[in-house]
Amino acid sequence: MIMSPPDEAGAAGGGGHWEASRCGGIGLELCAGIGVLAPKIAVKLSAPFGGGAAGGFAGAIARYAVAVWIDSFWRRPFPLATFCINISGCFLIGLFLSIALVRLPDPMLRLLLATGFLGAYTTFSTFELETHNLSVSGATGWALANVIASVLAGFAAVRLGTALGRLL
Repeated sequence: MIMSPPDEAGAAGGGGHWEASRCGGIGLELCAGIGVLAPKIAVKLSAPFGGGAAGGFAGAIARYAVAVWIDSFWRRPFPLATFCINISGCFLIGLFLSIALVRLPDPMLRLLLATGFLGAYTTFSTFELETHNLSVSGATGWALANVIASVLAGFAAVRLGTALGRLL
């Protein structure tokens, strides 16, 4: 249910402030008349967003650096840079999360590294775009090889990273 903010006298919106029960029971209390989230909600959200953003920043830079390096020597139609980035990301997420779930109880660290860094480092959309570009350019064999190799190698990399993480 969407409610309009109360007027200065507190009448139009149904009272001096909006209760959580009037907001679908989601537990947010909106400040009277100005329609902003209460400061305590903003503080609770800022740490996870900051951690995820910092990890994402580093992951995006790492992805760019690896792609530039691989593209400096790879001269074939197959998108090797994206493939290597995604497969190494699969390995790293398996390794990191298998270790983190046992030894690193801090969810902020998991957010920083798994969601932030690895989320920005790997990219499904680039994989799909490059596969599409191969297909429409007539390199259907390379497109098919990219799909099959990425799925199989990605799965194997997650399994390998998880197994290694459990041994450490």
